[in-house]
Amino acid sequence: MEDYAEFLRRRFPKTGTDWLAFLVLAAGVHAVLIFELFVVLPFLYDGFHDSVVMYYTHIVAALFLYVNVVSNMALVMVTETGIRGMILPSGLKPGWRFCSVCECNAPPRSYHCNICGTCVLKRDHHCTFAGCCVGHSNQRYFMVMIFWIWVASVYASVMNLDVVYHIFGEYSLKTLFVLVLPLLAWMFQVVETVTMTMAFMISLCIIALLMTSALLGYHMINIVNGQTVYEKTYKIHTYNVGVLQNLKEVFGENWTVSWIWPWIASPLPGNGIQFTERQKDH
Repeated sequence: MEDYAEFLRRRFPKTGTDWLAFLVLAAGVHAVLIFELFVVLPFLYDGFHDSVVMYYTHIVAALFLYVNVVSNMALVMVTETGIRGMILPSGLKPGWRFCSVCECNAPPRSYHCNICGTCVLKRDHHCTFAGCCVGHSNQRYFMVMIFWIWVASVYASVMNLDVVYHIFGEYSLKTLFVLVLPLLAWMFQVVETVTMTMAFMISLCIIALLMTSALLGYHMINIVNGQTVYEKTYKIHTYNVGVLQNLKEVFGENWTVSWIWPWIASPLPGNGIQFTERQKDH
């Protein structure tokens, strides 16, 4: 049984780049939460006693989004995706390959990650922000994390519209310039420090919205087509077994509700070693 130090070493980022991305994401999530709850919400509901229900509804919604994002991110990081500790066959089976680094036979769709130091079952990609690989066991949590960050970004961006109008009095090229380049606008004294800080937080939500929209679209297309990033790149369609089954392969048997809350039980139909292959057309 591995000790606690080894557990943490394997679960947390291992390179400077991964650590930087992880800290940026973690800081961004908490900064946006604080900004929306303690700056935007009081601004929108200055006399919130007249709108107490809506005020606290927003607080509950924000905390729900926060818990979902943080919990799914934690599960991405702590869920074992590699072949470490598995008993694998000594004989090389069809479709398998020998990994000279792990010194064992690795199953189909698994690939070695030099950063994680192991072959990852149904390896999709190495997530820099989580500092680990996304594969068979944790892809559900990765996708749901991205989904809820996207929802939170949409939510925050809509909430911020009134704040933007209050700060600038109108939507103009100056408004766009400050939101896109808040630090540059501050350096040239276009806006004051407080306004620059608020503009920076608002632009952060917009950037998160754009990034997660692209990520969601790209990865969902792959999932629907039954492909990993590698298989998408090399046009491999061997494991496309239909949209419904492809979704279950990632989100589990309870795929219709597993996205709502990370602790909803949703067993995966496969084991990450054996896969159903697409029926070839005759």
